[in-house]
Amino acid sequence: MSNNKPNQNELQARCDDLQGQVIRFLKVEQDLIHTRNQLDHDLARFKAIQSYSQRIIQAESMEEFAEITVESVIETFEVECSAFFSLDKAENCLKVKGMFGFEANHLNCQLDSAWIDSKGLSQEGSVIIENVSPGPDSMGSLGLSQVIISSYHDDNKNLEGILLGGVSESKRGYYDEISEELIPSFMVFTQQMSSLLQNFEAKKYLNEKVKRRTAEVVKQKKVIEEKNDVLEDQKEELRSMLENLKLTQSQLVQSEKMASLGQLVAGIAHEINNPVTFISAGVDSLGTNLEEVRQVLDIYHKITPDNTKEKLKEIEKLKEQIDYKQAIREINKLIESIKTGTERTTQIVSGLRTFSRLDEDVLKFADIHEGLESTLILLRNKYKNRIEISKNFGAIPPLECFPGQLNQVFMNILSNAIDAIEGEGEITISTSKSNGFIRISIKDNGKGIPENIKAKIFDPFFTTKEVGEGTGLGLSISHGIIEKHKGSIKVLSERGKGSEFIISIPVRKKINDE
Repeated sequence: MSNNKPNQNELQARCDDLQGQVIRFLKVEQDLIHTRNQLDHDLARFKAIQSYSQRIIQAESMEEFAEITVESVIETFEVECSAFFSLDKAENCLKVKGMFGFEANHLNCQLDSAWIDSKGLSQEGSVIIENVSPGPDSMGSLGLSQVIISSYHDDNKNLEGILLGGVSESKRGYYDEISEELIPSFMVFTQQMSSLLQNFEAKKYLNEKVKRRTAEVVKQKKVIEEKNDVLEDQKEELRSMLENLKLTQSQLVQSEKMASLGQLVAGIAHEINNPVTFISAGVDSLGTNLEEVRQVLDIYHKITPDNTKEKLKEIEKLKEQIDYKQAIREINKLIESIKTGTERTTQIVSGLRTFSRLDEDVLKFADIHEGLESTLILLRNKYKNRIEISKNFGAIPPLECFPGQLNQVFMNILSNAIDAIEGEGEITISTSKSNGFIRISIKDNGKGIPENIKAKIFDPFFTTKEVGEGTGLGLSISHGIIEKHKGSIKVLSERGKGSEFIISIPVRKKINDE
């Protein structure tokens, strides 16, 4: 019996091994708690960006637009002050459009081209975090201690302005340090603001154009009344002008709708919350199992040469009570499960990043499969648990295209396919390359399209949905996007059996950006 008694070295080795396991488990637990907290912060910021998008649409002047923007930066990123600068092309410097949290005399602050170049802000997508020293330079003169700055650009990648949030030296102790964790969401906020600013200016231009056109119509009508011999020609011209105006207005509505990342954020908020909840539950269970392991370790720490046999029996008894091996297995399973939840959240954020290129109008090579996958991720909440997605992806090369616009086409067609399926069903997505064309097929087994309206589905404003559920512009704009790519889009449908949309786009064929 005495020969089987563990010696002091063996006991110490066991104790060290168990202690190492607990330390590793505790580190994993700390990492998971940090990840959960970070995801909570990201979700809160995305919801704040959504709220900003909804508020800013109501702005009626540039002053109101700037005021809402800087206030939202402070609320979203929990900084003391914010400023919104735009480029004065005549003087080649940045001037204040809106400020919050600064002194009144700072409204005349200007940032010259030398300062812009020194910060590298001419580069599209630039975001910097900087600690500022007191002094006469641009940021120091504003009394700032730390700032985060992001630039925004026009469709030709020319600098349009910057957005900044900061903390002053006098109040730095009251605010958290501005960290690199803010960079992705601050960039999304700036891109969202840039898109909304373009839409705001386009809407302003359109309103002025409407006034001018209205004045022209009144004048033309008077001429028509005075000159009966040209009455029919003038009436036709008037109808043409009104039709062009209607088309311009419809394109603006769609641009505002699709450019708003806030609408995408609303669609994925639920999807992000699910894995966050899953991770939270996993962390709680992990803590319970680690507590059982700690109980065993506590007894090991109490072993002395005089009570070794007694304590080992106590340990074995405790292991039987808590099922020690099962606890270790459960810990490993929980770690794997939490890892799965984290990977799911990463997929969602990656899908949002890919789809956030929606307002790009730059010709580039893109992976069509990546666009389809990111669209499915964003639509998952609409089809999960009832529609099976089958993917038959072929070997196709990167396509020179406008990626954001093709993502819009995929979103429109897939969303319609999901809506067409009542209850359970299946959507099949296939891709292939043949005779110099990339072919994308999206097929559903939904209710199908009646023969008498099939020819109208690409007409502007045509829709079979209830009032308020659709604008009737999705397929019309999709048709225009595919034509812009020198491709074609057609539909095959049979009532009661489903529909198939087939897109064909030429490979390596020059596209004129008209």
